[in-house]
Amino acid sequence: MIGSPDGLLVDRGAAADLQSGQLVLSHGQVWGKIVEVGPYTSTARTVAEAGYRDLIRLATPDVDGRPSRWGPEGILEGSGERLARIRLVEVTEPVSVGDLVFTAAGKGVLPKPLLYGQVVRVERST
Repeated sequence: MIGSPDGLLVDRGAAADLQSGQLVLSHGQVWGKIVEVGPYTSTARTVAEAGYRDLIRLATPDVDGRPSRWGPEGILEGSGERLARIRLVEVTEPVSVGDLVFTAAGKGVLPKPLLYGQVVRVERST
């Protein structure tokens, strides 16, 4: 994968059975989604890019960094800046810096949720 002005270039395409909407993984984390598939290369939108959206679920980590308690679901949105945002989580739900962010879509399709990363800042609307 390499960066380009038009997104992340993936060195696989239709010949490798890639399809639009598939997640792009690197180092055990979700980096983005395939948005355009060519015969031998594809373009992906990274998680932080404007227009990125996915259903996520938060989890409180245990001392080893694994999810110990599943929390609320929300929407992960690329902001076009360095960090993505999580929206549509009820203000009454407990969310803390360090909570893990996992995929929620595709429940039952994958053997376990895929990791996006961790919450680095919490802001609540008043």
